[in-house]
Order: sequence, then structure tokens, then C-alpha cells
Amino acid sequence: MYLEPNNANLTPAPAGMSSIMIDEATLSSLVAKATAGTKITYYVGHLAHDRQPVSQVLDHVACRALSAVANRALRFAEVEWVHLVQRRLAPNCWAYILIVRPRACTRRAVAMHVPAASPLEEAA
Repeated sequence: MYLEPNNANLTPAPAGMSSIMIDEATLSSLVAKATAGTKITYYVGHLAHDRQPVSQVLDHVACRALSAVANRALRFAEVEWVHLVQRRLAPNCWAYILIVRPRACTRRAVAMHVPAASPLEEAA
């Protein structure tokens, strides 16, 4: 793990390198369909820095979306569906990658938002 010697001297990622690669729903879908060993890059930049609105790297909407993706990735790791790794691309710029783990028969469920059933579905 690489630590910056002084967080006050953070520099932005190289132009064009910071971006939200995928949204939370897409990440969840990809992980659910993926086989063991599949690698999914879900962000390129400086995740801890970029997801803070005060950093002004992303607008407020993008910061919330990035936080949702990062939180979902962490939740997948907590329930042992994936490994989370980083690959340094440049100073203050990393690729954040999920590596899907083999599925066990006793896998715990991952809490995901499920839309409420419509009244017609409940009656059926």
C-alpha cells in the first residue's frame, strides 16, 4: 500500500485519468454474472480524495455516485464475493479493481436495493 507523505500536498490525477468507470447497479450486475477470477475496474483516480465534495474533483452528484460504487465494492468484499485491489498508474492515481472470488455454496447474501412489489404483484 502506498501512502502519501503529506495529504496536504495531494495533486490531481493526470488529465483524463479520473473517472467513474461504472455505476452501482452495473457493478452489482457484473459481479453477479462474473466467474471466479474476473477483474472489474470500477474507478480510476484517487478514490478517498475524489469522493469528497470538498475536493472539487467531481460535482456533488458524481461524488454521491462514486461513494455508492465504493460502498458497494466494500460490501462485496465484506461478504467475501470479491477481493479489492489497487494498481498505481501515476502519482495520486490508481485503478481500483474487484477480483471475483470463487462462489461457495454457503455464500451469504449481499444486501441490495430491491424495488417494492406493486399492489398487483402482492395480490397474485
